[in-house]
Amino acid sequence: MKDMLMGSIAMMAVVSLASCSANSDFDNTNTTDPNTKESVLSPVEFGTYLAQSKNTRAGEFTRASEMTTTELETTGFGVMAFYTESTQYEAGQTSKEPNFMYNTDVSIKSGDKDWSYSPIKYWPNGGQTGDATPLDATQYLSFFAYAPYKEVVDKKTGSTGSDTGITALSANAAKGDPTVTYALGATDANADLLWGTAGTNGTTTSGKTAQEGTNFSGKAKVNANLTKMKVDGKVQFNFLHALAKFGGTGAGTAPKTSGLMVVADIDNGSATTGGTLDGNTTKITVKSIKIESVKAGTDGKMAKDASIPTSGTLNLATGVWTTTDTNNGKIDYEINSKAVTTTATAGATTQTMNDDIAEPASVSSWNDLSSVTGVTTTPQSVYTETTPLLIIPDGKDHVFRITIDYIVRTKDEALHQGYTQVEQSFYKDLTLKTVSLNAKYNLLIHLGLTSVKFDATVTDWTNTVNGGTESGNTTDTDPMVIYMPANVK
Repeated sequence: MKDMLMGSIAMMAVVSLASCSANSDFDNTNTTDPNTKESVLSPVEFGTYLAQSKNTRAGEFTRASEMTTTELETTGFGVMAFYTESTQYEAGQTSKEPNFMYNTDVSIKSGDKDWSYSPIKYWPNGGQTGDATPLDATQYLSFFAYAPYKEVVDKKTGSTGSDTGITALSANAAKGDPTVTYALGATDANADLLWGTAGTNGTTTSGKTAQEGTNFSGKAKVNANLTKMKVDGKVQFNFLHALAKFGGTGAGTAPKTSGLMVVADIDNGSATTGGTLDGNTTKITVKSIKIESVKAGTDGKMAKDASIPTSGTLNLATGVWTTTDTNNGKIDYEINSKAVTTTATAGATTQTMNDDIAEPASVSSWNDLSSVTGVTTTPQSVYTETTPLLIIPDGKDHVFRITIDYIVRTKDEALHQGYTQVEQSFYKDLTLKTVSLNAKYNLLIHLGLTSVKFDATVTDWTNTVNGGTESGNTTDTDPMVIYMPANVK
């Protein structure tokens, strides 16, 4: 089954969030003349934008479980900010600590519609004196953000007290780039981790274009080295998913947004995909789909791979992950039907397969399949995830083995049990190239089914020819041909 598995590309979409801070928080802080560039006190305001991740074919490189817009508004995001006076911030620095904001919680409070935080901070006025020549050098603020917001229980160490998800931030007195330490194993929105990159920021008081931020690593610009903005200017964060994700159910419920789908390919003349399947007489049900990390051993054979990072530290200035071999593990992820849930592999993360395609707990007659649609020639989502399969983006290649066990039954009242039953199992090794942040690997599994065909000829009894490898001039040397199971053109 060469073509049993292939990736599906999901279209990228974006979600915008309300980005204004409550005006009532900032009364009497600015001059009343909007044309005046100078402001005695100009508050720092935030806006956000939640981008979906690139989607990719499995085995190549593109939303990692995903935090939604509503969840981001509720959980909020954390901000680390540095005031570097007239010196610009440089990534990799070892002399500066977050002296303007430390893990400031920015969120939309219940009943409000705007982003807010406390205590309110104000832009430094250096270099911003209207049309006159600046009396002071330009002064810079650099803002670094992550989501979901996580409270730090010990500011000296940055610990959050959690064993999974966000386990620590860099300490409030730590000199250097701000960081977030993360461990796999969290669920729901806490499983996701977002990195705040630069969005469309407000303009300087003397400029007409948005401040673009600074790109330290080539991955994305961040809100570093910003200067005082006009009255309506905001620090805009464009949040990217800092993890990579395999499979899942994607954004929304439409089948085409699913990260893991299955479809039947029925031979149709010379075609190897598409075709027609009569669901009233043939049912294809899936027992299980297993995903495990593998790699080639010294003998060249593929074996379990326990070198997958289970935790790491994200640099909020560069978007670069740091991992260590001491925190590596393996991936065992199973999506099971009711028929095999009780015998799942020990230690594996298990998910429940969608009932429409799942093998029932027991089948003793054709009627037991009446409520099952089965796999069809239209792609269907395999499961609705409760625990996502997330990957720490270490920039390396990783190989996943996908194994699918399924049963094909065809109704035949001439048989004692009333139907044929053939159980099959196939696997495919897929290479995820250079696993990177904000990537989601989508997979579409093709089950190729070639119908059993017969080609018979009638020969002269006195000229009998046995089937073989040689061709005769008077008869067909191979009177019976059977094609199965892969659809090969």
